[in-house]
Amino acid sequence: MIAISNGYSYDALVQRVEELTTALAAAELSAERERAQRVQCQSIIDNIPGITYRCLADRDFTTVFISGGIPSQPQTSAALLAEARMALARVIHPDDLPLVRDIVHHQVAEGGDFDLEYRLALAGEAVCWVNDRGYLTVGEEGEPRYLDGMLLDITARKQAQQALHESEARFRVLVDHSPDLIWLVRPDGVVSYVSPSSASQLGYPAAFWCGKLWSDLIHPDDVAACKHYGSEIQVRRSGFPGPEYRIRHADGGWRWHEASTEPVYDEDEQLACYVAISRDIDNRKRREQQMLQMAYHDPLTGLANRPLFMDRLGLALARARREDTVVAIGLLDLDLFKEVNDAFGHDVGDQLLCAVAHRVQGLLRESDTVARFGGDEFVLMLSDLDRVEAVQSAADKIIDCFKRPFCLGERDVQITTSMGLALYPDDGHDAEEIIKRADQAMYRAKRSGRNRWAMFSNPLGHSVL
Repeated sequence: MIAISNGYSYDALVQRVEELTTALAAAELSAERERAQRVQCQSIIDNIPGITYRCLADRDFTTVFISGGIPSQPQTSAALLAEARMALARVIHPDDLPLVRDIVHHQVAEGGDFDLEYRLALAGEAVCWVNDRGYLTVGEEGEPRYLDGMLLDITARKQAQQALHESEARFRVLVDHSPDLIWLVRPDGVVSYVSPSSASQLGYPAAFWCGKLWSDLIHPDDVAACKHYGSEIQVRRSGFPGPEYRIRHADGGWRWHEASTEPVYDEDEQLACYVAISRDIDNRKRREQQMLQMAYHDPLTGLANRPLFMDRLGLALARARREDTVVAIGLLDLDLFKEVNDAFGHDVGDQLLCAVAHRVQGLLRESDTVARFGGDEFVLMLSDLDRVEAVQSAADKIIDCFKRPFCLGERDVQITTSMGLALYPDDGHDAEEIIKRADQAMYRAKRSGRNRWAMFSNPLGHSVL
């Protein structure tokens, strides 16, 4: 990936240059305003590590506007720019010019953008490599008018590629001592080389990976994203940072990595291999997961908290509307929990809350959710139900599970719960309304003697209590 200084991303820079060059070429402003704008534009353009231009879409690419320079060739940059002020074709290497003409004019004919690499030269002698990325500007009648683009100096990258072709031994000396994993992957996806850091990072000797398909070594859920990344590299013909993915460790687990991959081409411009630098980000991912856990889960029980529960409930209600199914909300309040806290202390109370969370969660399906909203209040969501009887059956199981005492260390604690149930769509049409109805039903259950469940209404809408 080409790094652009001064905080500009490549695409943002191209867009900005388009605005600036258009302003410089076509704006009919007052003299003072135009002068100020030109000073501002020129200041930005002068700091671009390359050349910006506007030229005609003719055979010689006759120059209309050009500015900038070639950072890697400061001594010849001014002379090259002066020659290019007449026509870009005058500074494109003779060996590259026919191909550049063909590609650019083909893309112009198709009305598309162009992105290619070639050499700039003075008097037929190569000066530097550039990446030319531009687009066609058309007139009011749709006729081709200008080619606007940017020549970014990629000499350093091309020299690095050439060094790889000329001396694989020197390349190995470099990568063998890298703390990151460095991979060479053939175009068919077979790994041909892995740096020795494989042993310390993944527990396998480097030779273990050679001859295997890269797609067999990463987590199945990450293969699709990595393949898409590889396709993008082929289209761009240059590298850029890739997705995060998991790779197998010798201990049987998975480790999170991120990679930046660069395609390498041979003398005939055929893809020779991919060079990937892979970095272990497992600790960072664990920290991110911990932060997500803290943001969306109750810190005591590990259950979903209110924000996560409400998000899942919103999705479940939307799916129920589409599929004409039932969603049930159950609100649980532990009977006489305050007395347990007063008798045994808050530590025992916290242990009891965790034990209740674990037992109730074990009764639910994977598609259901149990959350703690605070104190001794738990909320259940039972989704994708096709009949009310399934809700009643689940409620019976939850009430029954409190018949067994909770073993808290050396102490057994017996406790019951009161549960209120409300249904979508019978008892409400949005999340807040259904939760409110479940809360009302729960207080009815408590007033009726605790250790039971109550439904806000039956399917016909008549109050049960």
